[in-house]
Amino acid sequence: MHLNVIMDYVRHVAIMRYRLGRLHYACKRSRLLQDNLPILLHDNAHCPVARNVTNILRRWHWEVLEHPPYSHDINPCDFDLLPQLKEPLRGTRFPDVTSVLRAVGRSGAIINKQHLAISIPDSKESLSKRLCKLCRRQG
Repeated sequence: MHLNVIMDYVRHVAIMRYRLGRLHYACKRSRLLQDNLPILLHDNAHCPVARNVTNILRRWHWEVLEHPPYSHDINPCDFDLLPQLKEPLRGTRFPDVTSVLRAVGRSGAIINKQHLAISIPDSKESLSKRLCKLCRRQG
């Protein structure tokens, strides 16, 4: 392997460990970890599945769902957040790109204000159904 590729990989793993540490600290500080531990779903990219990252998650007892290979269609944003973002925009014609960006920004603000982006029971249920379906189809 080329030295630049190795250094890039090491840098990305270090960034991932740093971000996980900050996330863990923020969750502990806001007491989100008292009742439920997080369940993570990430792709099979090298950084999230690196040994030292998975060791940290195991030490914190955070559950990581297996992501079947070649299954890009189980991203929670694809079936939870994006449909909610697109719904208010459906059927609207926009004259230019800036008006599209403004409309998407307003839609995102509504989602954040109403806390619709974290509809955990619905998205968790549909995620588990989709994971079962993918496992039956072997990815």
